[in-house]
Amino acid sequence: MLACEVSEEYVGRLRSALDAAMYYREVDVDGLAARINVDRSTIHRWLRGDSVMSAAHAAAIATALDAPSDLFLRPPASRGEALAMMGAYDEARGRPTS
Repeated sequence: MLACEVSEEYVGRLRSALDAAMYYREVDVDGLAARINVDRSTIHRWLRGDSVMSAAHAAAIATALDAPSDLFLRPPASRGEALAMMGAYDEARGRPTS
């Protein structure tokens, strides 16, 4: 596997997007870890920015949280924008939003 350089800005955006999606779907670390078959410490490392999820994990998380994959592949600049993306995604799919 090839390693690549990831900017601090991207890591921050990714952390924020993951946190926002988990909050929006009311899924905690243990719940997400079980859904995507990883150890909870892996989720914590992503949330702290200690490591960056792979594209395969991003796709699994998007599926597990019923979120747009773009949320994790091209994360928005803020948590508010991430929450807005989740709401727009639900609205476009005819899912009730709160």
